Amino acid sequence: MTIEIGDYLVRVGDPQEQHLRTADFLQSDIPILCWPVSSKDGHVRKELAYNRIWAIRRTKLPFLAYSAICQHAACLVSDWDQRQRRLICPCHGSAYDVDHAGEVVAGPAPYPLPHLLLAVKEDKITVASTFSGHIGGHTSRAD
Repeated sequence: MTIEIGDYLVRVGDPQEQHLRTADFLQSDIPILCWPVSSKDGHVRKELAYNRIWAIRRTKLPFLAYSAICQHAACLVSDWDQRQRRLICPCHGSAYDVDHAGEVVAGPAPYPLPHLLLAVKEDKITVASTFSGHIGGHTSRAD
């Protein structure tokens, strides 16, 4: 299953799988690693690692999400540089600027980190667009 427009979001690791709400973003500027949840049947779409996304409140737009899969070798983008507001892949050091459409600012990634727009529906965060680009590695892990 893939991410669809209208899907809700839940925090990865939340045992109660509560939908992400606007208040979750107001507490800090740290991205929240999420799974999409089908708006049709409530199924948490955990089957594919590619469904993991980083939801974030940006300085220019209120809510946006980035793929958690590095554009270099498909590793998990798991680190956050709070000072520079960058998502970082620990495998090969690719860094992505979340305030500039996921632009690559360091490392070997050949393309920006794909992003999608988020919306608010009844105080719950939902997916509002498709991804801006192809998700996944574009080179081998040896490159």
